[in-house]
Amino acid sequence: MKLLAFLLLCLSSLVNLYPAFAAPPLEHFEAGHYRMEYRPELKGLARSLAQGLEEDHERIYAELGVSAEGKTTVTLLQDQDEMLDLAKERSGGRPPEWAAGLAYPELHQIYIHAGQPIDQLRVTLRHEQSHVAFGEIDALRVPLWFKEGLAIDQSEGLSFERMWLLTESAAVKGALPFRELSRGFPVGRARAGLAYAQSVHFIGYFKKTYGLKGFQALIRELREGQGSFDDAILKVTGEPSSVIEQQWRKTVELWWGFLPGLFTKTGLWVLGGTLLFMAWRRRRNLTRQKYERMAREEQPILYDALKMKAQSAHQMQRPPTPPPGEIIFKYPPPSRMPSPGGGLCEPIEPQNPHQN
Repeated sequence: MKLLAFLLLCLSSLVNLYPAFAAPPLEHFEAGHYRMEYRPELKGLARSLAQGLEEDHERIYAELGVSAEGKTTVTLLQDQDEMLDLAKERSGGRPPEWAAGLAYPELHQIYIHAGQPIDQLRVTLRHEQSHVAFGEIDALRVPLWFKEGLAIDQSEGLSFERMWLLTESAAVKGALPFRELSRGFPVGRARAGLAYAQSVHFIGYFKKTYGLKGFQALIRELREGQGSFDDAILKVTGEPSSVIEQQWRKTVELWWGFLPGLFTKTGLWVLGGTLLFMAWRRRRNLTRQKYERMAREEQPILYDALKMKAQSAHQMQRPPTPPPGEIIFKYPPPSRMPSPGGGLCEPIEPQNPHQN
């Protein structure tokens, strides 16, 4: 029994160690500011991702107004489990189970996995690039919602799904207070999705309101200043962060809060009727323009036809041309006519029967 237990223990140890022995070593190549690290079977995918890597790097860092210090390693692994295990082994601490990618700005390290579509993988990589670029700023001074909103804005923008969550919350004035999101995002999927949506929308609102220079001034103040996040907002905008948040909420409720009402039964009827009326008016205008164009095109043709008809009628009213040598006298006759003898004779004046 002891021998059997010993063999089973050895077998279980070998099974647990098998993935580590079986996994091939990582290969790598240099790509500008990055070092691509990957499993051999993922070489083609790694090369494909590296093609747009430097372009995204320049855009992200230029928008933040920062410059890269050293190279960042991008590790591409086969699936999510392998990514989480390697990140835990190298950095310590268990990463979140739902993560599609991981960034460790202090280590200049990014982890991504191939278990997602290529387009989504590119978005994930840009997201983690933004985290690394922003990583030079003290994480304790910058709230989580601002960092996540910035990373989403730089990697994908405001998607339709997040936009709809935002409109629903605006309709009932249910946006989450940013002070609650400073400590962490909600656990529930719906509220977490709303937290991400309003975070990225706020970043876009700030850029539109204060411009790129104002946004970069905020980033510079967060990087170089000594105060808190609220202090940086006040210094750049001249308004407290609570006032900026209130202005943002009013904008969301004004421009987005009415949309869910359009998709109720009554809203759809009104919207459908409006669209039908607009289509009818457009159709009527197009028909009128068509007939006006036809009239302009047919006017010269009608004019030529009328002219030809008038000329034909005029030709029919003219007397026939006499044959050569024939003389036709018109009434009244000429004052002197040739006589049969060859001389000229005076015409006979007609007698008025009523004269004596």
